[in-house]
Amino acid sequence: MKKIFAVSLSLLLLLTLFVGCGASAKTEADYYAYNEAPKDFAEDTMAETVVVTNGSFTADSAPSSVSTNRKLIRRVTLEAETEAYDELFANVQQMIAQCGGYVESMDANTRYGSTSRRATLVIRVPADQLDLFTADVSAASNVVYRSESTNDVTLNYVDLESRKAALQVEQERLMALLEQSGSLTEILEIETRLTEVRYELESIGSQLRTYDNLVDYATVTLNISEVKVLTDVEEEEKGFWKTIGDGLVDSLSGLWKGVKQVFSFLIIASPYLLIFVIAPLVLIFFLIRRKRKNP
Repeated sequence: MKKIFAVSLSLLLLLTLFVGCGASAKTEADYYAYNEAPKDFAEDTMAETVVVTNGSFTADSAPSSVSTNRKLIRRVTLEAETEAYDELFANVQQMIAQCGGYVESMDANTRYGSTSRRATLVIRVPADQLDLFTADVSAASNVVYRSESTNDVTLNYVDLESRKAALQVEQERLMALLEQSGSLTEILEIETRLTEVRYELESIGSQLRTYDNLVDYATVTLNISEVKVLTDVEEEEKGFWKTIGDGLVDSLSGLWKGVKQVFSFLIIASPYLLIFVIAPLVLIFFLIRRKRKNP
C-alpha cells in the first residue's frame, strides 16, 4: 500500500511539474509568437492588438478588440481652475454619478469665504466612460494641466491565470490522493501541500481581482482650484499691442488690489495706530509746543 501511495504521489508531483512547465511554455510560446523578439513587445505593446481568450493571447488585426480584450490600466490627472467653486464641485459629483463612478478619496477645503479653496479628488470611473468624463470636466472648468498614462498588464494577467489553472489541477489530484491514503503520515503530507496550494490560489485570486478592478475602473486624480482670474491656456501667440494691453491691465489690477489691501489694513489696525502711534505723536507735539512757550 505504501509503495502504491509513493508511486501515486511521485506521479502527482511529476504531473504538477509538467502542467506548470506546460503553462509557462505555452505563455512563453505565445509571447514569442506575438512578437519576433521580447524587446519588440515592450516597445510596441501599446500599438499592437491583443485578444485574451481562455488564459492565452494571440495577435489580432481587428482594431475594435484593443480596448475590450487587452488588460489596460488607465490613469489621468487633471488640474482644473474655476471662478465658481461650489457650482463646479456640485457638477463634478453629478458627473461621477451619471457615469457610474465613485469617489475613492477626497481632500477638500470647502470653507465658504476662503480666498483660495481647493479640492483633490481621486475618482474611479468605468474605463469606457473615462474620455466622456474628462471631456465633461474640461467643458465645465478651465483645465490648465492634464497627464495620462496607460499600463498594459496583459502578460501578467495571463501568467496568473496559467498559474491558477495549474494549481487547480494539483488541488484536484491532492484531494483524490487524500481519499485513497491510509496512514496518518501520508494524510498529513497531503494536507500540508493542499493548504499551500489553497493559499497560493487565494493569493492569485486576489491579484486577479485587483487587476480586474483597476482595468474596469480608470483612476482620475482631479485637482480643483478656485481663482479670481482664469489662466489663459490659449496656445496661439499674442500680438504686440495685445501683450502691452494685457500687461497694462494686469499692472493696474495689481495696483488697485494693493491700494485696497493697504486701506483695509489701516481700517483694521486703526485702534492700534491710534493708541500706539497717533496718541504718542500728539503728546510729543504738545510737549514740544508747551516747552517753546515756556522756555
